[in-house]
Amino acid sequence: MINVNDPLIKRFVDNLHKAVERKSKNLSSSSYDDYIRENRIIKIFCEDKTRGPRQCAAAMNARYKTDLDNEDVIRVLKANRLSYQDKRAELLNWAEEMVEAFIKALGTQKKTDFDEFITIRNRVIRTNDDERYKIQERIASLMFYVKHPELDSGTDAEAIEKFGNVYMKHFIYDASDFLRNICHAISPKNVTEMTFNDFLLFLQTKYPELAGNIDFTIFDRFDGVLMKELLIEAKNFLSGLPHVEINDEDFTFDTTVEDFLHNDPDAQNMLIAPPTHNVVD
Repeated sequence: MINVNDPLIKRFVDNLHKAVERKSKNLSSSSYDDYIRENRIIKIFCEDKTRGPRQCAAAMNARYKTDLDNEDVIRVLKANRLSYQDKRAELLNWAEEMVEAFIKALGTQKKTDFDEFITIRNRVIRTNDDERYKIQERIASLMFYVKHPELDSGTDAEAIEKFGNVYMKHFIYDASDFLRNICHAISPKNVTEMTFNDFLLFLQTKYPELAGNIDFTIFDRFDGVLMKELLIEAKNFLSGLPHVEINDEDFTFDTTVEDFLHNDPDAQNMLIAPPTHNVVD
């Protein structure tokens, strides 16, 4: 199980919650009633893919106080091309595999595990007519909270029941982006081996409060530049100024990014109180 007390995990859950909230505001109350019933039926199959329509109807009636029979469930399955048990099982197995790969990457925060998750996420499941299942990401989104309710902020699992295929796909890709930021930012690389872009990404992920206080676009001219090149440029510039003594140790960050930020008082002060000339109105 994921350590939900980890500050990075807390930020991930909060970011995902905000993304769900933004999408929920765009929904029309007249459009999501059917989605709620369909998604609840799919969630019951996510819990146990061996269930048949009759068992699903019984579970729906017991949990949600509905009055469905097996024919109602079959109609929902047919409408979403899920009536064939083998294809339904294939989609559910993929969704479970994808969610567990996501959780592994979220736990290890390693780029290699993130890449493995992306490979699984991008796998296309096709219908018997060789068409891509449009409902694929929808099933994965529902599976996400079925398997890992600890990542629910308290309202998100219920909120996404109102989403259709498009918003569910957005949900998965939002979650993927948040995971990418974590796995790419937490890196054992030395500061000097990072590009300036990676360093900024680390800052924005580790300290999300900076995103609203600093206009990072002012650094666009440093895109792709290695930190060590910037340090050399800064050293050469300062060396040319009169009455400036250069300490070579100030321009050699032989440390990891996290250690640099945790151990360097100047770096910590910069993050706590960013320079005023970088603040955006």
